[in-house]
Amino acid sequence: MKYFVFFLSFALSYTALFSQTNNFNNWEVKQVGNTKIYTPPNLEKREHYNITLFNAESIGQVTQKDWFLNFVNKNEKNLGTITWRSRITQGELGILTKVIKFKNVVGKKFDYVANSNKSVYETQFANYLSIQLDAQKVGVMRVNYSNMTVFKRYSYAFKNVTAMMRKQGNDSYIAKKVIANNKEKARSAEIDEKKDTQKKRIVNENKRKETEKERKELEIQRKIRTVPNKGLKSSQVEAITYHMDYYNTAYGPERYYENYLLLKDGWAYDTPTVPPTSFNVVASKKAEPKKWRKWRRNGKSYQIQNRKGGWDNVDGVKIKSAKPNQTLDANLSFTSSWGAFGVAGGSSTKRIKLMKNGLFESSFSSLNMGGDGQGGSVVAHKTEDKDGERGGASGTSGYGTKSKTNKLGSDKTGTYKLNGYTLELHHDNGKISQLLFGFTYGTDKWIFIDGTNYRNNNYKK
Repeated sequence: MKYFVFFLSFALSYTALFSQTNNFNNWEVKQVGNTKIYTPPNLEKREHYNITLFNAESIGQVTQKDWFLNFVNKNEKNLGTITWRSRITQGELGILTKVIKFKNVVGKKFDYVANSNKSVYETQFANYLSIQLDAQKVGVMRVNYSNMTVFKRYSYAFKNVTAMMRKQGNDSYIAKKVIANNKEKARSAEIDEKKDTQKKRIVNENKRKETEKERKELEIQRKIRTVPNKGLKSSQVEAITYHMDYYNTAYGPERYYENYLLLKDGWAYDTPTVPPTSFNVVASKKAEPKKWRKWRRNGKSYQIQNRKGGWDNVDGVKIKSAKPNQTLDANLSFTSSWGAFGVAGGSSTKRIKLMKNGLFESSFSSLNMGGDGQGGSVVAHKTEDKDGERGGASGTSGYGTKSKTNKLGSDKTGTYKLNGYTLELHHDNGKISQLLFGFTYGTDKWIFIDGTNYRNNNYKK
């Protein structure tokens, strides 16, 4: 695709890309049947480049596209073994292009393509261009080249050969097509601008709603959190339960959690995120009343009152709290993945190290892959750790972005303290974080932190 896009930009622009040293008058011209072959001087060894201009032909009752397809299918048989074809595109003034990659053949009918006294070129490209010159007449040229470097070097000749092609047609027809095309482009641009404006308005509105939602959630989080150790007492907490399951989506299985903070006064709080010792129950019941329900014992397990007044069993396990000032040798990780029917996918991994000496270190990495809209793929990566933030992207279409690094300061390292259901992180940059903590299944094989259930890669029975 990138070959013929580049070709069109030269064939149509006639800009000041042509230097004084690029003299088309020095090119060799050879008449071969109903074509003229233009070859530049001073080609280096094993380089090949020429432009073939065909006589204009009548297309009859068929469309230009159908005529052009038939023409290329016949003409490409003179090239050799075809190894790759591009798709046809419609451009300005009824321009159609097709790029073909082929293995060259040397013989009598190819003496204008390759000299039989030279080595056979392993591969070449043929770039066809067709322009409708009037209501019935079509012009065609073909560019043969050994590689893109040679292609670009001699592309200054496009304006000369295209000018000769246009002389085979009706200038007034072409001029009218130019005016009509410019009007259509202006109209399309106006429509696209309106669509873009509408799209931006919707995006901005959604962003505003999302921002407002996030703002409200952050405001609630601030309200329901007390200063450290001014929330619930351990004697007020019955248990914190944990349950994880899956449900199917278009992107594959998706996790969902059912976690509860059960208080001894019979109230249950849905999906706790704040350590009990920093949890403001009164503020929470006022700010988020829908997250509160009654609970009761059912033998050795628990039941939660549902919205209809009935009782549902609480699935899962009781999270075990930590001992005061307990330290761990834990290398924790949690990876989540997603995919959409093989066309896109990705994964992200969160890591936390809680070391026996009381130090912690955290990091995050992600990898995402999707289509680039041109038949290729894009891979994007990102890493955040004690060394900073790095990320970049690359594509199979031949482009990429360099990785960048942004310093994160000392947010990812520091010391930690454990006490009950609280993990307190003292970051090296001065920030203090208090996170909900617990041993999910009673041991340090799985550890629940701030809503995520981490696997301990250092766990030994």
